[in-house]
Amino acid sequence: MSIYLGNTKIGQMYLGSTKIAEAYLGSTKVYEVGGSPTPPTPATYDSEIEYLAADGYQYIDTLVPSNSTIEFEVDYEIINNVSTSTGLLSFRLSTQSTLSRAIWIKNGNVALNTNGADTGWKTLANGRHLVTTNGVYLYADGYLLATAAKNNEYSYEGTIGLMRGKKADESSGWDTRVGVAIKLYSCKIYSQGVLAREFVPVRVGQVGYLYDKVSGNLFANAGSGDFVLGDDIAN
Repeated sequence: MSIYLGNTKIGQMYLGSTKIAEAYLGSTKVYEVGGSPTPPTPATYDSEIEYLAADGYQYIDTLVPSNSTIEFEVDYEIINNVSTSTGLLSFRLSTQSTLSRAIWIKNGNVALNTNGADTGWKTLANGRHLVTTNGVYLYADGYLLATAAKNNEYSYEGTIGLMRGKKADESSGWDTRVGVAIKLYSCKIYSQGVLAREFVPVRVGQVGYLYDKVSGNLFANAGSGDFVLGDDIAN
């Protein structure tokens, strides 16, 4: 018998001497022994919208495994600054410098950490920004903001969190620090040089999701509460 983390079979899990049969995210069953992982919601939606707004407690599991080839492009605007660093797009095994691929936010500043190489904090003016990185260069709005040393190669089954960091040694997989309070307009993730996710905000009724143009699936809030929705985008 086995259970899954994302799409990766991880064998058996125990609580003390008791074998775990099922795992839930809130009231939703996400894993079961011998079963397959629950896939993202099949894609039907009412409208593409301008943005999804999160207060730090709504976030997305991208289901993209972390590795040293990951590249990001994220279009966002900070709603409320946070005084401690928190992941905008990130996964780390344990410490920030271990098997890490992350864009961090703190007091409106931004930093890139990539498996031991850190750019340090770089200041961005308030407002909307398009931040991109290939793991070495960090760009904001088309301008080179910082450079990190080339990271060592690695791959790991832990998946990347969006709007809140993920951390393998936390029991839930999510970093215990609260996520980023932002408006998210779009996000692209590349892995092995291939576009793995192209997220745009959409709504189903009054519930917000990210629609992935690559897989054709909807990705739901993995946190608590609800996203605040931007205006509909006319077709």
